[in-house]
Amino acid sequence: MKTSFVRLCALVTVAPALLVSQSATSDAVPPRGTVPAVSLPLRTGTPWTLCLTDASQRALSDAGMELQAVAPVVLVTENGHRCLRWTVDGGGVDNELSAATMDAAGGFALVRGDRRAEFTDLHGTYTIGDDRAHASTVHHGDRIDTLTTPGNDVVISASGVDIHDAPSLLTQAAAAAVTADIPNSPLRLDDHLFDVDLRVGVLPAAVPVSPRVVAGRERT
Repeated sequence: MKTSFVRLCALVTVAPALLVSQSATSDAVPPRGTVPAVSLPLRTGTPWTLCLTDASQRALSDAGMELQAVAPVVLVTENGHRCLRWTVDGGGVDNELSAATMDAAGGFALVRGDRRAEFTDLHGTYTIGDDRAHASTVHHGDRIDTLTTPGNDVVISASGVDIHDAPSLLTQAAAAAVTADIPNSPLRLDDHLFDVDLRVGVLPAAVPVSPRVVAGRERT
């Protein structure tokens, strides 16, 4: 009887601790769309571009608007297109190869006369299974969803993140922000404003990760 009583007391003591441990483990799971602390960091300093499409360049010109870069982003010409050249400043790929983030300083502005709509401090996120990748920027002190890219154009692998010549579409929030700053702007929701070209590798990590094919495409 004494042995049974001691065992019962031990179970009563241990059970709450187990419940607390399980709850803490559950709470530690990062929310969807973020990269856990243990991740493969992106190679900072890697250049990438957002290039105006022919249609968006015509629309801006017809409206008397022009694209400008906000340092350290620079404006360049590639294959006849006006492009914003950024560099990767941070971000990473999680060890499950299911999500990625990216940060890039600087930004771009759309300008007409003395009116200006400026978007800076880009933060990109993508989680496997989502239909779009999202890039937010800061506009007048507020971070807003600015550009999206179809999810099936984003490849995440143990080598890094690859988005090749994919459409970058304007969000409703960004289109409204431009119109507020520049009345009668021709830009609308889901306008194919840019083409994005990005291939950024990851730094070696202590935790081994196996290569994986994502979205039906194998990275070469």
